[in-house]
Amino acid sequence: MRYFVLLIVSLASIGSCTEPKTSALTPEIGALEESYASDPSPMNANKLLAELSKALGKDHSADLKKQIINRGMELSNEIKMPLRSIPFIHETLKKNYFPKQTNENILKLADIMKSIKKDAAANILYKSYVDTNPNDQSIAEVKAKISEEIKDLEQYILSLGEKIFDDPDQFGLNRQNAQNYVDACEAYALANKNSLKSPEHLYKAAEIARSLRTFPKTLSIYDWIVTEYPQYEKTPTSMFLKGFIIENELGNSPAAKEVYALFLETYPNHDLADDVKFLLENIGKSNEEILELIEKNKKDKNPS
Repeated sequence: MRYFVLLIVSLASIGSCTEPKTSALTPEIGALEESYASDPSPMNANKLLAELSKALGKDHSADLKKQIINRGMELSNEIKMPLRSIPFIHETLKKNYFPKQTNENILKLADIMKSIKKDAAANILYKSYVDTNPNDQSIAEVKAKISEEIKDLEQYILSLGEKIFDDPDQFGLNRQNAQNYVDACEAYALANKNSLKSPEHLYKAAEIARSLRTFPKTLSIYDWIVTEYPQYEKTPTSMFLKGFIIENELGNSPAAKEVYALFLETYPNHDLADDVKFLLENIGKSNEEILELIEKNKKDKNPS
């Protein structure tokens, strides 16, 4: 009888942890859930996963984000496509949404990275796990997955950075090595969220991503720094560069205005504030128009 009661309590507990798939999520997700329920085809599953991934970038509450993450990871497992779980694992590690599952998610992400030949990121994740869980029962198994030459995380990341300029292309970079470096820096921040070195690695990764002209990646890293590391000394610069890229590389003046305005609201006394004010006042003008304005201002200040 006692066993039966414990079993009922256990099942009730499991049921209480199950997140609703539609009612608490967005209308768009709910509609796609209905389509998938009536026709669980790969096409409908991928549409639903795409919408769930898209929802991660929107301004939802933490509770809703957790439900979206749970559903995305659940569905990725259900259709046996672990690669589709990557954005959901990234988000939960960035935000530390499920601290009890952090180690599990780090290893899960490491295995996925290794399976798609992103060895630099996988090595960082495995090594981070080993360094923070030296007494884990499965530590020998995890150590066996790490490349033999890796003894220290910082030295490994430094060596990856040095390879960026080996056999450079016409833009002065080795594209594959540069991407490996970006992956490694992101992996470090995911596995070591509270490390003081994480925002610095992310900032350097953003610089390389910008040099590669992979602007969506660059902007996502700047957002990562701004939201997760507000006290980092280069966070204001990250917000400024985000606006600058949006304006000058993507040509989206309205979105750039929002970033510049937020910068001035958040950092009114920063050294870059005057530059941001100038950009905000002259956004949308051509380089020639801005140069003319600069020359005019010089003459007004120094009439001869």
